[in-house]
Amino acid sequence: MKTASFKVPRQRLLDTIDSPADLKRLSEDDLPRLAQEIREELISVLSRTGGNLRPNLRLVELGIAFRRLFEAPTG
Repeated sequence: MKTASFKVPRQRLLDTIDSPADLKRLSEDDLPRLAQEIREELISVLSRTGGNLRPNLRLVELGIAFRRLFEAPTG
């Protein structure tokens, strides 16, 4: 008899980010996964609301890099 195997879905990294400090806590190995999750979210939202997808997709990695490297304004 074959037993069923169930995959437990991983929590999205994007759902764990509430501030630039949360982004800085991620490992470098997590950043490609986060970028992919951001792209998927952009595609999902823009498919419902409309808008230009291309410039948004091009800036995903740049946005992550800026937030990790520089201090964000606090006020």
